Amino acid sequence: MDDVTGLPLIFCRSYKDSRLVAFTCKWIVNHGRRFFKCPRYDELGAKRCRIYMFQDKYELFLRTKGYLEYAGSELAMDGGLEAMDAVPGLVIEEIEQGGFA
Repeated sequence: MDDVTGLPLIFCRSYKDSRLVAFTCKWIVNHGRRFFKCPRYDELGAKRCRIYMFQDKYELFLRTKGYLEYAGSELAMDGGLEAMDAVPGLVIEEIEQGGFA
């Protein structure tokens, strides 16, 4: 679970032995934006992973794949810690098994 956003850190769909990691961007262009990536994103060569998403895309991905339920409130769409109260349908079993639908 990401301590900043409260979103689950699911297993990478390419490297099922690695969970995604979360960081806050420090570059000028996207300063302060939260992003999620595979730990192997920065590796060179054939084992490099391309999974990299900013928080808004990651939340949408989680919802469309069934890890989070859709919520109709603006609060839930905001993505803060409060959103987890509004979006209680986290599918823990599937996340722990590392599977993607």
